[in-house]
Amino acid sequence: MRTRHTTTVRRSQLSFAKLRPIVLRVAREYGVSNVRIFGSFARGDQRKTSDVDLLVDLPDGMSLLDLSGLKIDLEEALRRRVDVVPARAIKTALRDSILSEARPL
Repeated sequence: MRTRHTTTVRRSQLSFAKLRPIVLRVAREYGVSNVRIFGSFARGDQRKTSDVDLLVDLPDGMSLLDLSGLKIDLEEALRRRVDVVPARAIKTALRDSILSEARPL
């Protein structure tokens, strides 16, 4: 489900408040739910070069191709690297750390 996103933000101006509606819109297009942000944006210490780390619940039957499309669409809309982590795929060693700082969007 590839669509061109007309709403983008300048790289230096990205904040939690600005990325929230963009991420939720793209996630909705793919049927992704329970979107949470973790990492530097969740902590509020992001930099111009920081990526956006998202923890998501994927819809049943979502293919790897769809997941890749989601990542690409988010990166184009946000104009920075995005890591999309399916909640069911979190490695046990990282689970507590990710869940402790994850903020719902």
